[in-house]
Amino acid sequence: MNPSSIPYSNKTATTAAAAASLVVTPSTTQHLRCFDIVGYNNSATDQFVQVHDTAALPADGAVPIATVLAPAGFQFGLSWLAGRLFANGITVCNSSTAVTKTIGSADCLFDITYRG
Repeated sequence: MNPSSIPYSNKTATTAAAAASLVVTPSTTQHLRCFDIVGYNNSATDQFVQVHDTAALPADGAVPIATVLAPAGFQFGLSWLAGRLFANGITVCNSSTAVTKTIGSADCLFDITYRG
């Protein structure tokens, strides 16, 4: 059976190269359900990975719905077992600050597992 024809099958969005952000927007009006976000911080310094409920990269100063520390040279991850609903889209980005967005360099790999 073709995996794309399976109802409610999970999808992934992955950066093709190091990036500062990754955006997943819904293809229909239904909400997206995010299950996990994993990645790698290729920077020489620690930074934060933020998650926003937006269909485009928000402006610096935006407040995320979730933040995880991404230590320099290490993997990071964030999971919601039952999935978290996103009304507008799933935007993940790196930031030099934890509680508001201050975009960093294109030095992270991101992988998002979602349904929608």
